[in-house]
Amino acid sequence: APSSAVRVFLSRVAAAPDPWGFLLDQAKAGLLLTGSLASRPPLAASIIPYSPSILPHLPSIYTRLTILRPHVPGIARILDPYFDVVEPHLDRIMERMDQIEPHLPYLLLHLDVLAPHCGPLLDHFDELMPYASSKEEIERRGVEGWKECYIEHSGSKVDVDRLAACVIESWDDVLPEDEIKMRYEEASYLPRLLPYVD
Repeated sequence: APSSAVRVFLSRVAAAPDPWGFLLDQAKAGLLLTGSLASRPPLAASIIPYSPSILPHLPSIYTRLTILRPHVPGIARILDPYFDVVEPHLDRIMERMDQIEPHLPYLLLHLDVLAPHCGPLLDHFDELMPYASSKEEIERRGVEGWKECYIEHSGSKVDVDRLAACVIESWDDVLPEDEIKMRYEEASYLPRLLPYVD
């Protein structure tokens, strides 16, 4: 039987309207991510020790590279204390990443509370999602980064690669954790999550 990572990979490819286009998009995101990590040795160095544990999950992670790329600095920050707790659930997380991604900044900030309950939270994922802010609402709050990149390129015909590179460059300007907390404070999910984790 295929591993859960391979199962996620196959189901994502099968669900894509253009499977070859989907695979090429992920490959391109992977190459851009590799280039960005190569130009930021401290960020790459924080991820490398976890590569043997990440390797079995690569098929499922591969299907989410376009989504994960902007979140790599935030994810790298929490690898050390929480990776061992989250790793057994990684394929299930990748399976749900479309819905999880808009909430990643909040989830990463509160991983100290959420990580030990990762399995039960995923079990109740569909019941919890109606309480979460919509993707559009969250994107409205976090639109500044790409807007600045767009303006920086004079609002001319958008070169998607240049725009993406600009957003990735903003990794170096990641906000301090306290400021991120303040920005996401109003979307306090914790009281709603606690009944599912106790």
